[in-house]
Amino acid sequence: MNCHLCHITSNCLQSFFKHLTIHHGTPTIFKYTCTACVPSTSYQNLHRFKRHVISNHAGLFESNDPDGDSDLGNATPHVENMTAPDITEENVTQVQIPIRAEADHNVNENEEMEKISLEDTDILDLRNKLRDTFLNFSLSLHSKPNFTRKDVIDLQKNITEQIVRPICDTLIKICPLVNNKDINELIEDIYQPFQFISSEQKLNTTLQNIQLNDSLQTVNYKNSDGNITSKGCLMPIKHQFKLFFESGNIFNDTINHIRLLEDRENITNIVNGTLWRHVKQSFKDRCVIPYFLYSDEVEMNDAIGAHSGTHKVTGLYYNFPTIPPHFLARLENLFVAGFVKASDMAKLGPSVALKELIDVLIDLEQNGIELNIDGKTIRAYFVLMAILGDNLGINTLMGYATSFSSMLFCRFCTMNKYDCQKMLKLDPNCYRTIEKYETDVQLNFKESGIKEESAFNKLEYYHVAKFTSVDLMRLFSHVEKRPQKDDEWTDIEDNASNSSSEYKVHSNKQTSAVKAVQRDGCKKGLYGPVFPQRGPDENC
Repeated sequence: MNCHLCHITSNCLQSFFKHLTIHHGTPTIFKYTCTACVPSTSYQNLHRFKRHVISNHAGLFESNDPDGDSDLGNATPHVENMTAPDITEENVTQVQIPIRAEADHNVNENEEMEKISLEDTDILDLRNKLRDTFLNFSLSLHSKPNFTRKDVIDLQKNITEQIVRPICDTLIKICPLVNNKDINELIEDIYQPFQFISSEQKLNTTLQNIQLNDSLQTVNYKNSDGNITSKGCLMPIKHQFKLFFESGNIFNDTINHIRLLEDRENITNIVNGTLWRHVKQSFKDRCVIPYFLYSDEVEMNDAIGAHSGTHKVTGLYYNFPTIPPHFLARLENLFVAGFVKASDMAKLGPSVALKELIDVLIDLEQNGIELNIDGKTIRAYFVLMAILGDNLGINTLMGYATSFSSMLFCRFCTMNKYDCQKMLKLDPNCYRTIEKYETDVQLNFKESGIKEESAFNKLEYYHVAKFTSVDLMRLFSHVEKRPQKDDEWTDIEDNASNSSSEYKVHSNKQTSAVKAVQRDGCKKGLYGPVFPQRGPDENC
């Protein structure tokens, strides 16, 4: 059966699937094409493709599997009390050690194999194949979620010392070797198979050489004297974008899914709103894909000790809201953009702490990335459509007040906290707009609620006063609705009979159950207030 990617013929079922996963690196979800069918058929994942090949084209492969593991479903017979035969001097000459060799598919099985001397073999090609095998094995260990990097390195060391070296020492004693420099280097590679990836630095260097990874960017923060006082980390975002959309059929599936979402009448995605329509019209016929930026803080060490907050880190992540749902639901498709110390974010401000990140986002928006899709070069542009997170994280990145007890704390409007506690109807004149933002940013913090002008306004299509967003999971999923009773706790419900934005406030005594819910909310680390009487942010 022919490989649909390189058209190499394989007569072994197991070798055929190993060829796809090792030589081409095809993931589980990929567009697999069966070349044995007329016309050819396509399958979206490896499981369906393998089931189709085994069910319909098993006759194209040899029944004997050179690796010993056939996917044809043949069960291995169970032999009780199986023991290894003893090797003595009398029968040692009768013991034959089978050597597995992958014969070429064009060679007749009845033909005698010609003896090939090792000097005539391309030693460099053999070394490269061995290194590819060892690297694929190491990467498969790194992909395990329950393996740390230290566990993988320790496992590689144990395999080398306890399995590989004893086998090599035994073979060297019983098999004479030719004294050749190239052969000695090949034996050294076999004797120490993981030497070139024995540390994290060596692994990263190897991945960079084969263009599977790019180097991280270290962001240095300096004081007024020019001395480096702190550092941050920025991931190779453009490289991540390129590898993600060039893998499998993700790019074509994303473009088709965007068209499907745009045809819907109901608002189910960012592409159904007016903001996306305006952005799409600005790019005309060019390919543009939206993405979201997330922000959240995490305490690396003891979160309740005396030094809590000292090692707090702000994590920045991003994902693509228009990729197909079966991709979007996977945590592995939420990518890391970088990390900054929370103390540096508070001291320097997001405009300085995130300067390098914003420069990359501007380049993605203006210049885009060249993608190699099905042998064609396509330039795709990426536009930031929303900044998500909790109330504290969003306000920090946007440059608004980070204390919700301040006078002007809201990023949606300019209503002060006292008016928020007693007003039932929001004044439309209080909404923050681009025009009002340009005026308010010139005022001081107490008069505007703006600490500094957001650095994200440097993007051509994004503005914090226009692209205001909320995190539905944090704002609504933790609020519990209860039937209204005389002794019920405070609740806010939308008055469906009135089309205006009026809210009816029912203020009564809180019960002990509500206090338990409040304590549970604090344990979950909710930054924003859950109950309206305890924080005015949710009332705007």
